[in-house]
Amino acid sequence: MARRRGFTLIELLVVIAIIALLMAILMPALSRVKKQAKSVTCLANLRQWGLVFAMYGNENNQQIATTGSDGYWLVISRPYLDVVMKDGEADRYEMYLCPMATKTFAEGAELSRAAYGYNNPDGHYTASYGINAWVYTPPSPAGQDYQDRPGSGMWRTLEAKGSNNIPVLTSCYHGGGCPDFRDSPPAVRGEAWPGGHTDEMKRFALDRHDGFSNTLMMDNSTRRVGLKEMWTLKWNRDFVVTGPWTQAGGVVASDWPEWMHRFKDY
Repeated sequence: MARRRGFTLIELLVVIAIIALLMAILMPALSRVKKQAKSVTCLANLRQWGLVFAMYGNENNQQIATTGSDGYWLVISRPYLDVVMKDGEADRYEMYLCPMATKTFAEGAELSRAAYGYNNPDGHYTASYGINAWVYTPPSPAGQDYQDRPGSGMWRTLEAKGSNNIPVLTSCYHGGGCPDFRDSPPAVRGEAWPGGHTDEMKRFALDRHDGFSNTLMMDNSTRRVGLKEMWTLKWNRDFVVTGPWTQAGGVVASDWPEWMHRFKDY
């Protein structure tokens, strides 16, 4: 009877080397696919939020009010989320989370991909989207300042000319903010804004999607916005889209912080 021949050590090592090589080739591709899937889910969340804001606006003269705490978007959205979410879908609070930012900084997330804690009458949960607070309708008249911000800049409506370039909801590690075209970019990836009503663009310029931020626009469209492109969006009525942090305003690649050098210029 002939003896059965097994694998030699060299053959086993060759097979292991081939498997290792294939894994090295496939892992980056699988990682990219995973990130793309999360980005698609994020955009789907934002489309759902577009429906939420549209329903609220239809019942409130196309406005998002801020009179008192009941006007905060995280509060007024609750009953409309129940309508948008279908029976059997995941917990509605997952709608508040970008899939790339599901944990808070205290839970170990890096600041650029950190969610923030939020308390409401339903309890405590986390969120990682923030509203462009310039879309609110504050209690002050249009000509008066509101919380240290010029009232003339507030949109006060969800219907405005050029609405496809007006951001409503996007990545943020705060419930919202009011960026100014003169705001500086984060000096380092994930730099926290200094507090108060200054440099609030830093709340939004987060590298969660490889140099882009998924964004819901006022016309209910969603798209990937380059981090440098954020300075070209019409955040408020007085926002200069050709300001000092745009190519039209004279910025060059070397003016940006080093961590942003590789990103596309606008």
